[in-house]
Amino acid sequence: MSAPEAYKHKISVISPLSGSLADPGESELGQHVRLFNHGCLVKVTGSQLVAPFTGIITEFPATGYELKFKGVNGLQLWIRIGSKSHLLYGKGCQQLIKKGVKVTAGTPLLKFTPAILKQIESPLYASIVIVNGQKMIACETRKTRQSLAFEDVLMDLYL
Repeated sequence: MSAPEAYKHKISVISPLSGSLADPGESELGQHVRLFNHGCLVKVTGSQLVAPFTGIITEFPATGYELKFKGVNGLQLWIRIGSKSHLLYGKGCQQLIKKGVKVTAGTPLLKFTPAILKQIESPLYASIVIVNGQKMIACETRKTRQSLAFEDVLMDLYL
């Protein structure tokens, strides 16, 4: 998909995880991407999740490996690492920031141990979806071989 011809705002979302873009059909997590219609699936290569922009964590389930993040720009993301990670009940996952705390872009939010996750599923995927994309005209994912957390733009959102 390319940028729409007419839009009012463009928001570039920096990758919160290191990895490469994957087709939503490659993992059960792709269902989240298809359900919300705005977002992407990432084949994870790193071991931490960082804030893609300034905002707060609105939800941090006790099972770990997922969170909901709301930016000061109003954008709300749901990020989940691993389709079966809930079975670990947080084992190998360390939440670095508490729910409700405002953080700046690039702040590490979560560290995890890929080796533990890969015991229950391999390869390891993460879904990154925009849960409040009703006013969005388009979501364009960047076609890169590899994205580095907080270094590369993962997707451009057009409002």
